[in-house]
Amino acid sequence: MDRRYDWRLLRYDHVERSAWFDRFHWQTDSELRAQLRSASGLEAQLGAAEPPWQQILSIMHWVHGLSEHSEWDEAPDLSALSLLADVQAGRIAFRCLEYAHMLQQVLAAFGFTARVVGLRRESSDQGLGKAHVVVDVFSPEHVKWVELDPQFDTAYQDLDGRLLSALEVHDLLRSGRLSRVLPTADRRLRAGWTDVSAKDTSVYAEIDVAEGFQRDEFWDMLPEHGDYESFWRHWIANHYHLTYGMQLGLVRPKATAQDETLFLYEPGDLPPIAFQRLRQNVIFTRDRASVEFPVDGVELQWTVAEAGEDMPLAATRHLTLHMRHSMPWFDHFLVSLDGKEALVRQPSCPVSLHQGENDIRVTPVNDVGRPGSEARLVIEVP
Repeated sequence: MDRRYDWRLLRYDHVERSAWFDRFHWQTDSELRAQLRSASGLEAQLGAAEPPWQQILSIMHWVHGLSEHSEWDEAPDLSALSLLADVQAGRIAFRCLEYAHMLQQVLAAFGFTARVVGLRRESSDQGLGKAHVVVDVFSPEHVKWVELDPQFDTAYQDLDGRLLSALEVHDLLRSGRLSRVLPTADRRLRAGWTDVSAKDTSVYAEIDVAEGFQRDEFWDMLPEHGDYESFWRHWIANHYHLTYGMQLGLVRPKATAQDETLFLYEPGDLPPIAFQRLRQNVIFTRDRASVEFPVDGVELQWTVAEAGEDMPLAATRHLTLHMRHSMPWFDHFLVSLDGKEALVRQPSCPVSLHQGENDIRVTPVNDVGRPGSEARLVIEVP
């Protein structure tokens, strides 16, 4: 019987790859992403030394500045290069939908993993104007999803300054702790909300009602009061339901841009089968792991070579790393043993150990050179 492996595992830090990672379609789109980087003109602005979170905020600020907000100016195509050409030519202005799709694609072009998130009010199956569209980006520095609202050029945080994902804002809303949610760009949001009508600044009989809808449905979409605090409470209430876009390539004709959408609903809820009286083809789920899973990491497993009793002990000190990444646009792994690095593109890698502590580190890197989260394995060999 083989008892020659008196090794000790001293450290094992990694992120197991979620099965849900493969359900989202992170198309490579290398050429289109390169074209978008060039067309944006942001490459010169995003210095390599600038922290990733600051780069993310700079990208959002640029997208926010592309257009004045429009309520009804619908773009014919949600592909980023088409959106950019149309808005720069003055053919369209952005609604929240166009802001979000543009931001998610530009973030992808620069190697940041992000997805489009639809926010819906409790009664969004009826009426209009009861929804909003934002982006969740996976922040390398915070190692978590963070909500970005490009229409208002802001992220959201709690009272402790912790950045929040769309799901975390949803949870605070549903648990009656909405007062704990704050915009990171509070001053900018206070300046940008003023074009929103309210009940006390409108006349019920005079509000515009779209054909086929009831006046009460449009009255219901208005905040109670024409002040910032009322607007803010009404705005954040859009987080009652969440949907996540799963098709994340850079080719988005309008007819298919919302296909394969994940609708997360809570136990005890009956999810709405319509959205603003429109049919919706969505995947309904109560599985939070379907949207909460981490990305940009690597899962580490390993196998050890068999050794006969007559084999020299030094010859048994070998293992093979097995690596599964959760990084869109993956290019290679950086594998190091005690600080000595090697670039590896295959999912397995042989490692020769030595007596004492062996410090193995693996980092996934995407095709624009952006590193993900490091996995670490420390093994002591006698």
